Amino acid sequence: MKKFNLFVFLFFVLGMASAVGDRLIFSINNLSYSQRQIEVTFYIKEALREETASNPELEIIEINQENWQSIMKVFAEDMIVLQEAVRLGSFQINTTALQKYKDLVSIQVEKSKFLQTNFERLGVDKKTLHSEIDNVLRVAGFRKSKRRQNKNDAEITNLTTSQSKWLSELTDRTVIRTYEGAQKYILIQPQQGPTANE
Repeated sequence: MKKFNLFVFLFFVLGMASAVGDRLIFSINNLSYSQRQIEVTFYIKEALREETASNPELEIIEINQENWQSIMKVFAEDMIVLQEAVRLGSFQINTTALQKYKDLVSIQVEKSKFLQTNFERLGVDKKTLHSEIDNVLRVAGFRKSKRRQNKNDAEITNLTTSQSKWLSELTDRTVIRTYEGAQKYILIQPQQGPTANE
């Protein structure tokens, strides 16, 4: 019986060791960001992409090794912009606008089994959804204000774009450290909480 219990214990420990809950990817100006944050932000932005006549059923991009470094780059850029917006105290999102976009994400999650699965895997609860949508909107607002100043600035996207002058200058003043192994995408399994729609 003791041998059996030891086997079960070792099997459990080894199984737990093979599953990664989350991991740190960046330190940007001494603030650390995890893979879960990157994935949640990415899928929220995907859910907020507008459906068009040519794409009536929105196809959500899946994160994988091929696009991971591009996604990392866009997220880092977004966090640089967010830190600047917070520093300046600009683009506070009002409750009405925040609720509108939360509803839009919830609708897309209900329609998309893929989004449902990933939101559950990432443990996206109401608090997470609220804070990450607030961040996404603040970044979008800051970029929009800068885009008005420069007509040639690129539109907001989940894809990498050439940096405008203001963003290049901001990036040059930013200290970014990437954690070891971050360049390789791995599937994480964070501890799941209540889903965003519960």
